[in-house]
Amino acid sequence: MLIAIVGKKYEAREKLRKEAAGSLPVALCERSDTLSSELLEKAAGASLFGGESAYLVRGILEEGAEEFLSLLPELVRSPHLFILEEEGLLKAGKDAVIEAGGKVLEAKKEAA
Repeated sequence: MLIAIVGKKYEAREKLRKEAAGSLPVALCERSDTLSSELLEKAAGASLFGGESAYLVRGILEEGAEEFLSLLPELVRSPHLFILEEEGLLKAGKDAVIEAGGKVLEAKKEAA
């Protein structure tokens, strides 16, 4: 399962992330040279205690996205939840998430 959360305000993104993950603990996947292979491994693998796991990845679609766009279908097919958190996302990135079968959620500042 794949959800992309897009928005400038951290608090609004955090609220959507908590709603999306529900009771699942969310593990942060740090950016690294091996992030692509790590994500594929997590998508295909079973969680430590069985059931679903949730993973948070920040900023992978903002720059250097070509490497990660090819991963989207695998992340969607996974029994685990992958949350991609972006401050901004171009239309092409949003379209790629939707075409792969994922959801895009817009984190908007709440009215006072």
